[in-house]
Amino acid sequence: MLLIDFKSYGPDIWWELQSQLSPFRDKGYLTYFNGTDIMGRPITVVGTGDAPFEWLTANETYRDVFFDAPLAELVDDSLVWPNPNRAQDPS
Repeated sequence: MLLIDFKSYGPDIWWELQSQLSPFRDKGYLTYFNGTDIMGRPITVVGTGDAPFEWLTANETYRDVFFDAPLAELVDDSLVWPNPNRAQDPS
């Protein structure tokens, strides 16, 4: 697991990261998402901090940098809350 902590947001950081990862990508070392499945490889790159989520997820058919976030921020809780199978607080 390789965590890349983005201390600031911006294109320069993103494109520099892509450049630095290129040799690992070329050798097939990076875990990637192929549009339907995650293909595990020796190195999984995870962007954290101010990582540009929309850039990490822009390519729907190939992605080799993943996103670190609290689980609560990644789920659409409108689908599960309020839970219709659970009694509602009458107050």
